[in-house]
Amino acid sequence: MTLEHQERYDEAVAEFQEAVRLFPENRATWKRDMRRVLFKQGRAAEAIADWKEALAARPPAHDEWFGYAELCLFVGEEAE
Repeated sequence: MTLEHQERYDEAVAEFQEAVRLFPENRATWKRDMRRVLFKQGRAAEAIADWKEALAARPPAHDEWFGYAELCLFVGEEAE
């Protein structure tokens, strides 16, 4: 998160990806934070693709689904 606050977004994304690998029990949190950074960079399509891939596994926790529909609507992906 420090990298994000320093606007070193590419490095922040890489670190969040590494956190997902190292701490899978916190996967939803790290992925959410990573998508937030991608969105800040104007990489909304990547953020949505990553989220869609995660949802394909049908995670049972509500937190992993929360906000997906709203984000898709916000960026004009109404069909999604």
